[in-house]
Amino acid sequence: MVQNKIAFIFDMDGVVIDNIAWHRRAWREFFKWHEKDFVDEMQGKKFTDDYFDNQINGRRGEEVMQRLFGRSVTQKQMTRWDGEREAWYRKTYAPHIKPLPGLTKFLEEARLAKIPMALATSAPPENVRFVLSKTKLRKYFSRIIDAAGIKRGKPHPDMFLKAARMLKIPTKRSVVFEDAILGVQAGLSAKMQVVAITTTYTKKLLPGAQIYTKNFSGYSLKKLLRHLDL
Repeated sequence: MVQNKIAFIFDMDGVVIDNIAWHRRAWREFFKWHEKDFVDEMQGKKFTDDYFDNQINGRRGEEVMQRLFGRSVTQKQMTRWDGEREAWYRKTYAPHIKPLPGLTKFLEEARLAKIPMALATSAPPENVRFVLSKTKLRKYFSRIIDAAGIKRGKPHPDMFLKAARMLKIPTKRSVVFEDAILGVQAGLSAKMQVVAITTTYTKKLLPGAQIYTKNFSGYSLKKLLRHLDL
């Protein structure tokens, strides 16, 4: 079966769960907490939706912190602040967490078809444990790559390339499910097929993907495979 020769690689935020609005809020709060006290350190950067979309969403928190503060703040301080922001996100999002519509059924179809699946996310390990525990989806992913397992985050393709190696599937036979601008760019850079989930951005802002869908509801495995060049 052709399914045995392909792999699925899922981003987490905005793909497994529709949570980007809460991450956006968490970063907005972070800027409020620190911009007055650390104007020089943040080099005049202000939080805007455009800054979040193009400089934050999809990147590892550590990379974002380094872009904000450079060497003017210690690594220990940046790590602590990033942990505080992520903890605030988990607390505020916890009452709302649930899998994207149709996702659990889709994952079960893929599991029964023996398609190897990985989760490849810029989120820290704490967030991955939080999401997979709350959604009960851990059993579907044989490999997990998070922010702690990669040096260069998206838009670099490293995370997806590592996932394909771990699943032992060629990149040209790997399918990436992404919602972020930087994530789609990473999937395309990895020379993989990309399914763009439009929970966060419109099709216009995610050019180059092979498939566009708002969620997994009504999107069967058979239908997806018909529309991919595998």
